[in-house]
Amino acid sequence: MLSYGYAHDTFQQTRDIRPATDRGGPVTTRLLVIDDSELVPRMLERVLKRHGDYEILEARDGGEGLDVLQRNPDIDLVFLDLRMPGMDGIAFLEARKQLPPALAAIPVVIISAQDSEIVRAAAQQGGATDYLVKPIRLRDLGRIIARHLIRESADDATG
Repeated sequence: MLSYGYAHDTFQQTRDIRPATDRGGPVTTRLLVIDDSELVPRMLERVLKRHGDYEILEARDGGEGLDVLQRNPDIDLVFLDLRMPGMDGIAFLEARKQLPPALAAIPVVIISAQDSEIVRAAAQQGGATDYLVKPIRLRDLGRIIARHLIRESADDATG
């Protein structure tokens, strides 16, 4: 399950990966966590703060997540739960398609206890880029964060 040892091993290899965009000072990776539980944002914060300059923004449902996303267009990656009161994760993915293209293009990683092909297909069709099943293995978390930050850095370098 969640263990700092695994996190350290995973992020030891990826700790210097940062988005290539310069925001006028030290580059901070900004993550938005949309989850009705406080456990996921706290876990991400505890792990990531030890391995780089990460800022974690939080929302408790999809509607609040859309608001946070629109107020913070420099978010690098979104982590999204599927089952929440109010606007759920699938509804968030659909609503996100109506946002300006730059916001709609921010990668979304699903973090959910639901592990069925039907749910995964719905998330992918909605635009999710990755899917993590709870309980989260830190090795998988590190791999996904690194992949998205590397992809963003490569896109910025070529674009």
